[in-house]
Amino acid sequence: MDKTEIQNHINRLMQFKKIEQITDAVATIPPLKIPGSTMLELLGVLTKHIQKNKRHDAIATLMVMMRADANWTISQLRRNGHLRSSKYGFQTAGLSKIAEAALKVAPIFSLKSEWREYLESVLALYAIGPAVRRMRASLLQRMEVRKRVVLKSLLSIVNYRFSSQYPGDLSLDSDDFHYWTLEHLASAFSLLFTLYKEEIGDVAPIAMHVDEQASRTNANIYASLLSDAAKLDEFREAESLLDCLPYKAIAIGTDVTISAVDADMEKCIRLGYIQTELQWQVRKILAREHFSSAEAPRPTMKELVEQAFSVGMGELVKLRKDPITRLVFELPMHEKFFELFTGSGLLMEEVAMLYGTGIDVFEPDAGSAVEITEKLAAIEVVRAQRLFRLVDAVFSQKLETIADEKNRFALALRSTITVFNHEQLVMVLGKILPEEKVEPVIALLTLDANDGFVDIQYRPFIKIGTHYVVPPAIVAMSNLIRNIVVANRLRTAEQFVDDPMQLAVEQALVDAGFLAKQNVNLPGKLETDIVCWRDDELFIFECKNSYHPCSAHELRSSYTHLTKAASQLDLRLTHLSVAANQAQLFANLGWKVAPTTKIHTAIITANRMFSGYTIGGHPVRQAHELQNVLTRGSIDRGALPSLRFWVDEHFQTIDLVEYLQGRSIVEAQMSFLVDVKKTYKFSGASLTFKTYAMDLSTKMHELEQRFPVQVSEEA
Repeated sequence: MDKTEIQNHINRLMQFKKIEQITDAVATIPPLKIPGSTMLELLGVLTKHIQKNKRHDAIATLMVMMRADANWTISQLRRNGHLRSSKYGFQTAGLSKIAEAALKVAPIFSLKSEWREYLESVLALYAIGPAVRRMRASLLQRMEVRKRVVLKSLLSIVNYRFSSQYPGDLSLDSDDFHYWTLEHLASAFSLLFTLYKEEIGDVAPIAMHVDEQASRTNANIYASLLSDAAKLDEFREAESLLDCLPYKAIAIGTDVTISAVDADMEKCIRLGYIQTELQWQVRKILAREHFSSAEAPRPTMKELVEQAFSVGMGELVKLRKDPITRLVFELPMHEKFFELFTGSGLLMEEVAMLYGTGIDVFEPDAGSAVEITEKLAAIEVVRAQRLFRLVDAVFSQKLETIADEKNRFALALRSTITVFNHEQLVMVLGKILPEEKVEPVIALLTLDANDGFVDIQYRPFIKIGTHYVVPPAIVAMSNLIRNIVVANRLRTAEQFVDDPMQLAVEQALVDAGFLAKQNVNLPGKLETDIVCWRDDELFIFECKNSYHPCSAHELRSSYTHLTKAASQLDLRLTHLSVAANQAQLFANLGWKVAPTTKIHTAIITANRMFSGYTIGGHPVRQAHELQNVLTRGSIDRGALPSLRFWVDEHFQTIDLVEYLQGRSIVEAQMSFLVDVKKTYKFSGASLTFKTYAMDLSTKMHELEQRFPVQVSEEA
C-alpha cells in the first residue's frame, strides 16, 4: 500500500467532527497492509500531533495504524512512552481521548489483553491529570516570581540536606518536607531545573543569586517547591512503571492506586532495594572495623578536616560581607596542602566505596583498579570526589562554630555552592589527578544547561557558559562510580569477553563439588552460560550482568534481560529434556555421568532487583546470594552469631534445589515483607503506590526459630 492511499484513509477519518464518528468509521476500512518502515513514519507523525495537542489528527492517524496492526501500534506507544503526559507539559486530556479511542476499537482489531489493560491504566492514572496539571502551573508561577534567586536557593537547600546526611523519614506524611529522602530531593530539584529552563528561560542565575530570606521568612516556600516537585516526580514514576513494567493503575474517582500485576514482582523489587542498602551499610561497618584495628587507622574526611582545623585550617575559611555575608574557602594551591589528599592512602568512606565497587563487578580484589572507561579507573573518580568531600567537610566544620541555627543555615545557603570557570576547575582537579585524566572526569560529570535529561546526582557539574556550578555535598555523597557508568551508558554485555560474574558463579559451583562449565554450545546455536551437575541433578543457568537500577526506566532494562533469558532457557530446557541430547552433551564435556530427569533452570543476575522472582517458570537469583548458598549457607546478623540455612552443617545439593524452588532463605526473606501504601496528595486528588517494606523487628524472632546458629563459619 502506497503512502497516498494511507493518507487518503486518514483524511477521510479527519472529515468527521466527533471522535466517536472516527472510531465508528474506521471499522468500515478494509484490512490494511502497511510496510514496517511506513508504520514507523506514521508513529512519528502521530507523536507530533500529540505534542501539538492536535487530538483529532492524532486519533485519525492512530485508527489507521491500528487497522493495519493494532498490537504493534499500542506496544510501540507504550515502549517509547508516547502516552506519558510528562512529555507534554502534563497535559492529560488529549491523551485520555486517544486512549479512549483505542479502547473503543480494541475488540474490532483483536487487541491483546495486555495492551487493553495498559490503555485502561493510562486512563485511570489520568483521572488525577487536572490536579497534576494545576500543581505544575503552581510550581511555575512560584518560580517565576522568584526567578532571579530560585534555582540557586533550591540547589543550596538540597546540598545542605546532603551535607547533613538527613535520610528522610518515610513514616511521616508526604506533605512534610522531612518525609523526603536525599534521592527524592535531588530528583525534585532536577525536575524544577527542567521546568525552569523549558518555561521560564535562561538558567544562568543559578550561578549567581540566592534568596536572602530563604533561611527565614521564605523557608517554607522553598520546602514547598521541593515537596510538590517530588510529588510530581512520583507521578512521573507512575507513568514510567505503566510503560516499562507489568504494573496497572486503578481509579476510584480522583484517587488512583498503582500496583504490580503480579505482587511478587513488587516484593522482589523492594527486597532488592532493601538488600542493596543493607549491604552498603554492612560494607561501611566492615571497612571501619577492619581498618580501626589496623596499625594506622584510616580517617574519614570529617576526621581529617577536624584535625586540620585544630592546627589552623579554619583560618582559610573567611567571613566576607560584600556583596552579601557569606563564608569563603580559600583553597590553597600549594603542593604540600594537596599531599594530604593525593597520597596512596584512602579515606574510610573511600575504602568502603572501592571495596563495594569491586564486589559489585565481581572482582573483589581489583579495588581501585576497577576500570570505569578505557581511560579512567575507579580510583581516579574517587580522588576527584575527594576534592568535594574536602570542600563540604570544611564548610560543615566551620558552620558548626556558628551557634545560632538560623544564622548557620543562612550562611550555608549563601556559601556552600561553588562556582569555577573551566580553567579553575582544571587547575584544581589537576592537583589531584594526572593531567590526562582531568578533562575526561569533567566531561563525564558535566550537565550542560541544554541537555534534555537532567539528574543532578548523575551529572552534578552544572555548566553555565564557561562556568561550572558545583554542589559539593551532592558530589561527595553520591555514588559517582555507578552514576557515571549508567549516565554515560558505559556498561553493556558486549564489554564482557570473560564475564567476571559468570566466572565467579562457575568457580563457586566447582568449589561446592559440582561439575561445571560455562559458555557451552548446544546444537542450534544455543550457547548456554553455565551448565552444571551434581548428585544426578542437572542445572542450566543464564547469566545477566548489569548495574543496580535506580528508576523504572533502568528497571525495564533489567526486566528485558530477564524475559530474554527466560526464552533462552525454554529452548535449552526443551533440548536437554531429551536423554540422548544430555548424553551427547556429557560426552562432549567429558563428564562420565548418566542422563537425568531432574533438570533445574535459573536466571542469575548481577544486581539484586527481581531476585526471588520467577519468570516463565524460571527462578531469578542474585549471584552473590547464590555464592553464599553454595559456599557459606549463613545469614549474617552483625555482632550476633550467623544463622545457618543449609539443611546440615555442610552444603548438599538439596540446598541449591530448595533455594531455586523458592524455599529456604528466599521464603524467609519474602516473609519479612509487609504491605505498605505510599500516598501523595494533589489538591483534591491522590496517588497511592501499593508496595512493601521490611519488618525486621517482628520477624527476626521467627528467623531465629527457623534457622539454627551457625556452628562453624568454615563449614
